[in-house]
Amino acid sequence: GQKRSTIDLEHIMNEGKILLVNLAKGELSEANSRFLGMVLMAKIQAAAMRRADLPPEKRRMFYLYVDEFQSIATQNFISMLSEARKFGLGIVLANQFVSQIRNPSIVQSIFGNVGTIIVFRVGRDDAGMLEPLFQPFFSSTDLRNLPNWTACVKTSIGGQVVPPFTVQTILPDRKPDAQSSTTVRLRSREKYGRPREQVQKEIEESLRANPRLREFEIEDDADCFNDFED
Repeated sequence: GQKRSTIDLEHIMNEGKILLVNLAKGELSEANSRFLGMVLMAKIQAAAMRRADLPPEKRRMFYLYVDEFQSIATQNFISMLSEARKFGLGIVLANQFVSQIRNPSIVQSIFGNVGTIIVFRVGRDDAGMLEPLFQPFFSSTDLRNLPNWTACVKTSIGGQVVPPFTVQTILPDRKPDAQSSTTVRLRSREKYGRPREQVQKEIEESLRANPRLREFEIEDDADCFNDFED
């Protein structure tokens, strides 16, 4: 409800800062989570495109990690995947299985543009789809029967494609430091945030000045975003 945001995506990208966004469906609802995710992705893409004004050597690499990618998989990702590299934007997408992404053109864009594919144990349908990428080194049976913590990797090194290989992931050797994470969040809020009471007061004053804003309501239904996504 604030008029101006303190989040400057260009500054975050160019200065190597970290932005964590929690779009948990349980807290926001699926419709709101999808909507906010799509808006945020569009703004990140626009911020990356504005890097065209920077010389290539000054485009600091920025890595975007998207969990549960299928929830916000739209046509915008096709252009983002094909153009992101030249603007210094690396993208890591994570989801459970390929069929979650309903648009086949997005699936083709992913497999056609990504430089590295890491596959842990997958189901029968995904194994059949991924097998051509790993043949003749790994079959669909291999991909379906990988041990825990083991993955098959298809990547390139120095611009050259190398034969697929397996990796063994390593579990963290220490527990998360809860106190450290709490301190980081508090310092971030002190630097970039404002007191909740002050923000709420501004929102209430804005609503009093514009009564019609109170009448605006988004239907809590994922179908209401179909037109937006198309």
